[in-house]
Amino acid sequence: MSTEASPAAASNQSRDSAGGDHTYSQLRAFTVSVFHGARRSFAEEISSVGFAPISVADQLQAVAVDHEVALEVVLSDLKTHGRFAILDPRPNSIYFVGDRDRAGSWADRAPEATWEALWAVYRIRNPQLGDDWWQSDEGHWWVLAQRLADPPVVVEAKATLSALSHRGSESTAADLFHDRSAAGGSVDDTFALFLAIPEWMADPRNVTYVGHQHLPARVDPSLMRFMTGEEDDVFYGKLEAGHWGAPAGSHLGTDWYSFDDFCSRLSAARQSELEQIVGMTITWNPDTP
Repeated sequence: MSTEASPAAASNQSRDSAGGDHTYSQLRAFTVSVFHGARRSFAEEISSVGFAPISVADQLQAVAVDHEVALEVVLSDLKTHGRFAILDPRPNSIYFVGDRDRAGSWADRAPEATWEALWAVYRIRNPQLGDDWWQSDEGHWWVLAQRLADPPVVVEAKATLSALSHRGSESTAADLFHDRSAAGGSVDDTFALFLAIPEWMADPRNVTYVGHQHLPARVDPSLMRFMTGEEDDVFYGKLEAGHWGAPAGSHLGTDWYSFDDFCSRLSAARQSELEQIVGMTITWNPDTP
């Protein structure tokens, strides 16, 4: 049986044969597509040399240097706010998901330690925000602006079911299909669960790069309203009428819009004001492949 067949087919055979060792071995060898959210620069490196973990420490150091904030201060802020970059360094592994669209949502923050560190810089410079920092639309705009030059991508890869494991567990995706099949579970439900699990961990040596797809940076209506500078009733009236474009997708029940499409509808004067807010020049309509 080809290892490129679907895991659903393997689960069917596993269930029919009551989970025999031979079938389990076949299931472990099945190859599936998995997806990784990244930025263009990292995707280009992956396409050249393959997957490799991105050092969390190096990411934090780079942000601290770029924004002239002491690394110790950045680390202190991250610890104070209980952020993952301090709590979960993620050494020697790459994280994937079975669903391309979900990977696209992760790509908007990727690499996450850099995103976390940028928020730390913004909090450090704006201590008046306190615990309400996540409600700062200006903060969301500042963090997004720092990353526009390196747009998000979804990287597609191939891995065997046995190469994908749960965080903090030796259980693999092959075990998921095998065990649920042996218990009489629905193949379709099991595959849906595989796709829905937010993270599969893999040793980068056991994953093969296939290709990558460029994505638009995402903006939600709350940030869009801030970026227009309009009052709520004016902005949302225009949004409903389609003035600010159509949603490019939805995540967790909230529509999101393409940054480039939305910003093409802003006046040059407002674009200039937004640049002044973040203190940098923005390429508003980049020719991204």
